[in-house]
Amino acid sequence: MSWQAYVNEHLMCEIEGNHLTAAAIIGHDGRIWAQSASFPQVCLIFCYGLIYHCKVSDLSHIGCMGN
Repeated sequence: MSWQAYVNEHLMCEIEGNHLTAAAIIGHDGRIWAQSASFPQVCLIFCYGLIYHCKVSDLSHIGCMGN
């Protein structure tokens, strides 16, 4: 299965009446591997910032949860 198929078929599907509005898989290098049609266009610098300068737990206000 491709990453794009995973986004389309698993991340964007409806589960118990709920669904994501947008989804993407972004590599550690900041490159977008796959994204939903509704995923906002982001620049590479923004992705680098998320990966290298932010903790996932600090992003709970935008829906990201830490482990």
